[in-house]
Amino acid sequence: MGTLLFSRGIPQRTCLEELATTRPDLVGAVHREYLDAGAEIIETITFGADRIRLAEHGLGDSAARFKPTCGTGRARGAGRGRA
Repeated sequence: MGTLLFSRGIPQRTCLEELATTRPDLVGAVHREYLDAGAEIIETITFGADRIRLAEHGLGDSAARFKPTCGTGRARGAGRGRA
């Protein structure tokens, strides 16, 4: 997912996990594109949503905001009606 987001103009040093809350439209669109291309499984964008990795972006104290449910909701929304 990161490579596709970078190709859409997201800077390389961006905290991708934060995009689940700041750019849900973009994250959802990427999930839908993967599904449209035939993917049967999509992952959340919150893989690195822990205090240590988020601290690199000054977001370590906000780790609870990026719990996997945030990303899971985006992924489920993208796949709604496809099962």
